[in-house]
Amino acid sequence: MDHGGSSRSTPSSFGDRLRVQRRAAGLSQRDLANRAGLSVATIRDIEQGRTTRPHGRSIRMLADAVGMRIDSEAPAPARVPPAQPTGGRGPLRVSLLGPLTVYRGDLEARIGYGKSRTILGRMALEAGRPVAVSELVSLLWDVPPPSAAGVVQACVSRLRSALGGHHRERDSVLRRTLAGYRLDLSDDQLDVAVFRQRVADARHAAAPQQAMELLEKALGQWRGRPLADIPQLEVHPAVTALAEERIAATMLHAELAEFTGSPQRALVWLRPLTSQHPLYEPLHARLMTTLVASGLQADALEHFNRIRARLADELGIDPGSELIDLYRRILRQELPVGAPPSSARSDTVPAPSVSAQLPADIPSFTGRRAKLRELDRLLEAGDRSSAPVVVTISGTAGVGKTALALHWAHRVRERFPDGQLYLDLRGSMEEPDGMSPGQAIELILRSLHVPRERIPHTLAAQTMLLRSQMADRRMLIMLDNAVSADQVRPLLPGSPACLVLITSSQLLTSLVAEGAHAVQLRLLSTAESRDLLIHRLGEQRIAAERESVDDLITYCAHLPLALSVAAARAATQPDLPLAAVTTQLLAAEERLDALATGDARTDVRTVFSWSYRALAPEGARLFRYLATHPGPDASINALASLAGWPAGYLRSIVNDLVRANLLTEQVPGRYSCHALLLLYAQEQAHAVDDHTTRSAALLRVFGHYLHTAQAAALLINPTRQQISLPVPVAGTVVTDMADGNAAFAWMTAEHSVLLNTVRRAAETGHDEYVWRLAWMLADYLDRRGHWRDWMAVQTAAVAAARRLGDPDAEGRSGQMLARARTRLGDFAGARQDLAGVLALYQARGDTIGLAYTHIELGGTWSRANRHRQALGHALRALGLFQADGHAMGEADALNAAGWCHAQLGEHADAVVMCEQALDIYQRLGHPNGIAGAWDSLGCAQSRLGLHDVAVASLRRALELWQEAGNRFEIAATLANLGDAHHAAGHVEAARATWTTALAKLRDLGHPDVERVARSLRMLG
Repeated sequence: MDHGGSSRSTPSSFGDRLRVQRRAAGLSQRDLANRAGLSVATIRDIEQGRTTRPHGRSIRMLADAVGMRIDSEAPAPARVPPAQPTGGRGPLRVSLLGPLTVYRGDLEARIGYGKSRTILGRMALEAGRPVAVSELVSLLWDVPPPSAAGVVQACVSRLRSALGGHHRERDSVLRRTLAGYRLDLSDDQLDVAVFRQRVADARHAAAPQQAMELLEKALGQWRGRPLADIPQLEVHPAVTALAEERIAATMLHAELAEFTGSPQRALVWLRPLTSQHPLYEPLHARLMTTLVASGLQADALEHFNRIRARLADELGIDPGSELIDLYRRILRQELPVGAPPSSARSDTVPAPSVSAQLPADIPSFTGRRAKLRELDRLLEAGDRSSAPVVVTISGTAGVGKTALALHWAHRVRERFPDGQLYLDLRGSMEEPDGMSPGQAIELILRSLHVPRERIPHTLAAQTMLLRSQMADRRMLIMLDNAVSADQVRPLLPGSPACLVLITSSQLLTSLVAEGAHAVQLRLLSTAESRDLLIHRLGEQRIAAERESVDDLITYCAHLPLALSVAAARAATQPDLPLAAVTTQLLAAEERLDALATGDARTDVRTVFSWSYRALAPEGARLFRYLATHPGPDASINALASLAGWPAGYLRSIVNDLVRANLLTEQVPGRYSCHALLLLYAQEQAHAVDDHTTRSAALLRVFGHYLHTAQAAALLINPTRQQISLPVPVAGTVVTDMADGNAAFAWMTAEHSVLLNTVRRAAETGHDEYVWRLAWMLADYLDRRGHWRDWMAVQTAAVAAARRLGDPDAEGRSGQMLARARTRLGDFAGARQDLAGVLALYQARGDTIGLAYTHIELGGTWSRANRHRQALGHALRALGLFQADGHAMGEADALNAAGWCHAQLGEHADAVVMCEQALDIYQRLGHPNGIAGAWDSLGCAQSRLGLHDVAVASLRRALELWQEAGNRFEIAATLANLGDAHHAAGHVEAARATWTTALAKLRDLGHPDVERVARSLRMLG
């Protein structure tokens, strides 16, 4: 027989071709078996023809091992030449968002199947980063053969040729590094990078429509499951993460589509995705919501039934609470049907009719089964009670009170169709008294859409209004971090249909004695602690390091907070042994006083330090500065001033802190963190930053609030007296505002922060900021009726001015303090303040200061119905102003004197003086003065019998006060208008006007309440 290769017939079967290719490559059957990961017997059977139809996977593995093409009937050559590049000419593009595809120009390049495709897919997942050879080997073989590294090298060599036609490594996009093989692709060569960039652009788009278009382009990159043709990578974390990014982008697109009034545009992306993720309930909830918004309620209900059936068939479970709640809301027709016009939704989202304020459920919540059953029993028993169900959950800090309350609240929230309210009462060591009941009630009432101007100022009245608002509602209320029973008691509704969950480090024994149900949490058992770690880190990792897990539980003292943060640290570094985590815990030497237990291994400060140390330097710096901020929350501009960076640059840093759970965004655009983290931030600031650095940050914050408050104050009252301000420190950001409405909105949003800033400035010895900021707040606090707050800041201002030895500041602040006392009915206290101011100006020879002090003194006497004394002060002021040629002061004194004449029955004199005042105010363009003069003039005209003229004058005054937003003067002028109607014989008009006035006066605690009530009773 002739064994010469040259005369041998062309091999036709795969076995023949394999044998020729193997021998040409110089491989024995055993060598080929090791390289392909198959048995020698399998290769022998194929080559000898005993296996006539080998498995496709075996064919691909063998072909890859010897470099043989399996899609051609051409005979293999006698040797294995380098693979030839396939595809066209042009830029290289690699697509992972579907089956792995490589393009050269417009043509697809052939990269084969099996190991080469798997290697390329894995490297493309982390383009630009090396992938270790050992990882590629473990990906290709469960039990690697000795020649595994050689097989990988051969596959990489063929890939270089297929990708670029370059056999030399230095010319290829696929390179060998010390750490492994690296695939170098630019962002425009990889569809994953294109997708991510377009999603990022969408998140920063200026308008929702633009964001939608970018998201549609991003989602258009997808052709199916990522790397769908490579089963070895199906559950790789990077592939799973890509799928999650697609879901997130699709759900964001759906939200924008509904927001812009075009929900149908989202269905083309949502429907195929729900088919690929049949058991991911949030995605199905989004599809159902979008179907309803598209007018397809029946389709939404049908989709729910399909999901319910599938969950039952495949998992034996019912849908989760989110899907069930949505299904019921659709049945009750509570969701808006059809898309609203896009013009109605271009800028703002209308407030929802039902509050749903619960923070997100704890996704990794474990344990506490007995407590959950106990809570279920309490709720069932409460359904048969005539009183609301009040539950107190107490235990040490970090034991999981909030986690348990939130988890259970989400489980039962569908039983409270009128909504869920959440309020952090801020009980902590830094705030031993926590949030005041009045502040808490106001926040709850605002959540129930009660306008701020309707909220009374006395605690008793606030409590009654709250209970009235809750009377016919079935709501769940969660009060987190309560300090005491006294803090909580005014917040409790009277409706038996409500559930109140209270968490506190205190036992709240008196509440329990009054009927509340007590649930006390202890530390987790060892089994529960282990379950928590398994849930977060996976059973395999916990089982592999059992001794370290036991140490970790011990060092965390079975405390859920410490265990949770420790698990988060370990989860973000999967290659870090748990023994290293326990070593870090053991090495910590300091501890937070708020969680000190006498055992060094329970120190939560160590846990906080992990998150802090993982921050980039910019994020760490901002975190340290948080303790400098007066609190309780901050805007982006305030944080930018704190750090001394532009607001645009700061946003990404703030987002990093939010992701690290070192900042929370409870309200859009406002950021805060809890007291323990603030304490830790303060310690780090003192350890890292010198006094000069910390002081500069504090001055930037003070400057932000002072200069922004000045801008707001001038918009609220353009004619107010201006004062000199300190030059802002470099890096201070001042917020721009368009008009008076924006100014009031800013003051309202920053109300608590501004009060805290005055206190912080006083505490830190920055008195020049104390009195100036108090001065800027005067008009806002007065017009909104926040007179107790006004009195508090002006008291601080007077003290600061005295410490500064600044008589001008002391005089201004003393006048404002007296005015606040007068608003609150403390006339004697106001006169005492003004007596000191009067002496101050007399000693300085300040004529104008003296004159204005006389006007303020007259006001205290007038409010006390001592009009003759008031007139005397007004006339003294008039003489001083006229002698000095001070026109504005002259008008103020004339108006005050005219008012006093009217109250004394000297109506002709009153009219003359008020008309003179009005003429000067109009000449000077002073809107507040004009309003006050019309009001005084109207009262005098009414008493002269000029009824129609009087009503017209008072209506002009009312319009001007309403434009200014001055609640006090609106209420007072309404009362005067009612008097004028009554004097004219317009009984029903008087009744209606007095009724409106009385409601506003009561809300303000105005001293005229009884007078107007008496007038109404007189009408019968």
